[in-house]
Amino acid sequence: MKIRKRLKGLDSLAHSLLGKHQRRKAILAKLKSDAQTVERFINESRLLIPQEFQSKIEQVRDNVCRDPIDAKGQLLEALALICVESERTLGLMPYQVQIMGALAIHRGFLAELATGEGKTLTVGLAAILAGWIGKPCHILTANDYLAERDSNEIRPLYEACNLQVSVCLESHSPEERQQFYRQNIVYVTPKTLLADFLRDVIARREQDYTDESLCLPRGLHTAIVDEADSMLID
Repeated sequence: MKIRKRLKGLDSLAHSLLGKHQRRKAILAKLKSDAQTVERFINESRLLIPQEFQSKIEQVRDNVCRDPIDAKGQLLEALALICVESERTLGLMPYQVQIMGALAIHRGFLAELATGEGKTLTVGLAAILAGWIGKPCHILTANDYLAERDSNEIRPLYEACNLQVSVCLESHSPEERQQFYRQNIVYVTPKTLLADFLRDVIARREQDYTDESLCLPRGLHTAIVDEADSMLID
């Protein structure tokens, strides 16, 4: 067996960067292929009568809950149905790049979209898949204005997909935020979420605390970070 020499210094760095570039190309190719499959499902779903469409969306929602990763082989069909619902409720049919972005977010990748490519809707598509899992999904935005604007913009689509959405603002009282955190999808800034999380950490140290007294009664599960490049550095 031939033993490969371990690379050092600039050779190691160049090899690592080349590997990352090749993997990135493969990931993008897979995302594009899957997005094209979603678009074919979209064309098929548009032909369904309302009763058939509703039955289908309930089926895939159940499969996403049972199998969050691949929805028992129906993940792409589930996303297609969400896209058709977006067209019906918002008048917006997601572009291929938005479908790719939603799939990337669902699979745990960082998704980069250029200005004007529709980041708000892309996040909404991924958030619906996360909300269907049945666990809390928090969408972290840069400020309260964006949290309120984006949640209101996508709200009709969330509600059409049988999900409840809320926005937690710094101006809300802890009691108000406690109620808002009970919804399936919550728009909130990292500052507010962290403060409420630390309140719960302190509350749990008290012997007589109850789950009803916690700011985040459903806990933490999924976070979709908007403007991740700047927000995670901060």
